[in-house]
Amino acid sequence: MNIDYYVYALQAMRFWLDDMHRKNYERISTDPEEEEFMMHVSMCFDNLFAEYQDAYIPTSNMVHPDILKWEAWSKPLPWPEALESYMPNNKLDVEKVRALMKLPFETIEPCLPTILSWLQDVNWPIAAAVVKPLRALQGRLVPALKEVLRKAIQSKDYWWAYNLVQQLVDGFLSTEDIRPLEDELCYLVNGEDDELGVMAIILLAKHKLWNKEMIQKWAKIKRNVYAEWVVELDEIIE
Repeated sequence: MNIDYYVYALQAMRFWLDDMHRKNYERISTDPEEEEFMMHVSMCFDNLFAEYQDAYIPTSNMVHPDILKWEAWSKPLPWPEALESYMPNNKLDVEKVRALMKLPFETIEPCLPTILSWLQDVNWPIAAAVVKPLRALQGRLVPALKEVLRKAIQSKDYWWAYNLVQQLVDGFLSTEDIRPLEDELCYLVNGEDDELGVMAIILLAKHKLWNKEMIQKWAKIKRNVYAEWVVELDEIIE
């Protein structure tokens, strides 16, 4: 078996498992058959990972097992035991979320990465309940926002990344507060989501971050991409 296939298979199973865990979180109840299937996929992942780990050669350019390890990749976001009673039961549990966001910043600070994960879908009721309180934190939100934005990028969840930038960064943070997010925004410029890339370019230009020549280069690339779509849309309209 080509060693690259191990990586492709492990990544595919890992992304699928993460997606299923996220979908199950959205639901009030879970499907027993799906849970059983997820268990079988997890076992398959563990078996394949063991084979890959045995084949790994440290001096080669193979992907390090730690990067593919399911347990490390799926590590849950932090949540203090003292605040267990404030953890929403599902995406509809707005009452607990509102009570949580009224607590002092020092109390909810350890929960911020998890709270930011609720913006994976802005249509969730719990997402709508946290946006305004999160915006009010301004610069104090940035360390957790940087951590979670990077997690969204690593998992290729560009809809989540878009929500984070659109709801909490663009128009809500100062230049000094956005500066620590420069690396993540630069990555998004060259990401798979063109709309998110355009948003990142505009943010970087507006706040005079990154290299001006690079911003102009990528602005031209994105403009050309959208120009092709505009031509096709014009043809449809005509």
